[in-house]
Amino acid sequence: MNAKAQVNHSQHPLYNPHGFILETLETQQLEEVLHRWMWNGATGGLVFGEARIGKTQALQQLKNSLCTRCGDPIPSIYFSVAQRDTTTIASIYRLLCNSINLSHSRRDRTDYLSDAVVHYLADLADASGSKTLVIYIDEMQRLHVKQLNIFAELYDRLKLLNIHLMCVFVGNDPECLDLVKLTQRSAYAHVRGRFLTQFHRFEGLLSASGVRRCLEQYDTARYPKDGQTFVEYFLPEAVANGFTLSSTSSILWGCFCEYAKPLGIRSWGMQYFTSTINCLLLDFLPRHGIENFGQEMVNAALNLSGIDASRVRSIS
Repeated sequence: MNAKAQVNHSQHPLYNPHGFILETLETQQLEEVLHRWMWNGATGGLVFGEARIGKTQALQQLKNSLCTRCGDPIPSIYFSVAQRDTTTIASIYRLLCNSINLSHSRRDRTDYLSDAVVHYLADLADASGSKTLVIYIDEMQRLHVKQLNIFAELYDRLKLLNIHLMCVFVGNDPECLDLVKLTQRSAYAHVRGRFLTQFHRFEGLLSASGVRRCLEQYDTARYPKDGQTFVEYFLPEAVANGFTLSSTSSILWGCFCEYAKPLGIRSWGMQYFTSTINCLLLDFLPRHGIENFGQEMVNAALNLSGIDASRVRSIS
């Protein structure tokens, strides 16, 4: 019995929107940037880029990978700022408590919530034997400028405990930059000086070589671990005849560039890239055959990926 017959077809990672996370050059570069910030004693920084470009996915890959110059792991927490009608300090502390599973009630005062978070972070540092912590604040453009004071307070209180806190803010361009501009006011100089002097623009895929590196992961990843490769699973005859998905990288990149130029799109966001590839691999190529692979098919997949919602159509 072949490997495909031994597994539940519906459980294949490519049928799960979050089941297959690609390693990219951009994620690797972000890891290098975060380590540089950390090792040079930065107290924070801003990672920004267009929406759906892959920032959150990259954070999920990297949030537990930072280490000291000596190789000791640095503990971290991650939370995403939810859209709320209220812009209070307490509302962000409650979000923080939720992200680290600290119990609290609506009646709890801000001081109590602040103490609970500080105690949790101090215990986290103590348990790991680390004097450094990282907080990743995703969707930071949803913050009100006054709520940035929370992180300055956490930094100051942990500093008294001899714990260094680095706050990494992550936001969408251009919305988050509007918030950064507000910190130019003198009232927020302490926030700007601590957290917003380091910047890194996160991009999607920027070259054919970056696309090829991603496609090679489809060619080599297996499900289950001793089963068929992802490409072989959906295109067994083509792979038996020597086909690799990575061999299409130049065509894919060329089609994307031609498609994206009039839209003013500067890089291929990971959400749209994976949606395009899944559309090709799970639907178009099995249905129409690799002999019909070309610009028309790729453009149809790009349309269906949602990269330009106004031009959605399907391949006949």
